[in-house]
Amino acid sequence: MKLFAPPSANDQSAFLRISSHDLPRVLLSRRDLRVLGIEVTNVTLLAWEAAGKFPARIRLGPGTGTVAWLASEIEEWFAIHVAARG
Repeated sequence: MKLFAPPSANDQSAFLRISSHDLPRVLLSRRDLRVLGIEVTNVTLLAWEAAGKFPARIRLGPGTGTVAWLASEIEEWFAIHVAARG
């Protein structure tokens, strides 16, 4: 299974190519969130997480600032917002 497609000439970021059964074990970085269109500040993400409006981040090591989010939870977050549009 191919998880990433090569970047296009206009975009240096890699887009995820994943199926729904793979989502529980895929982690998304802050950069991945931006690629998916979630282009808000870290302060906004932290506020959304604290208010329960966005999935909680996972810390990837003690004493590091490296964090990620479960792709399955981000996909569910998108689905909820799409459904709320009506």
